[in-house]
Amino acid sequence: MFRSIFFALLFYAISSGGLYQGLIISIFYAVGMGLPLVLITILVAKTNELILEKITQTLFLKRLSGIILTIVGVYLGMMGYLSF
Repeated sequence: MFRSIFFALLFYAISSGGLYQGLIISIFYAVGMGLPLVLITILVAKTNELILEKITQTLFLKRLSGIILTIVGVYLGMMGYLSF
């Protein structure tokens, strides 16, 4: 599909009447096709950084909660053992 749009633009630029007008049309086409790709790439990179930051925080919280649960489990086990 993009190939047909490109060739339609190319033939329009050639038949537009002048070198500069054809060049301007081609530049606008290139910017129109390239800018969304660049913006999406930047957003994906920023999102990836945010996700990695949240994962490292989640790993810390998992370790901390594991340590707390282990301590509470040992405490309850000792209290249960000593009460009998």
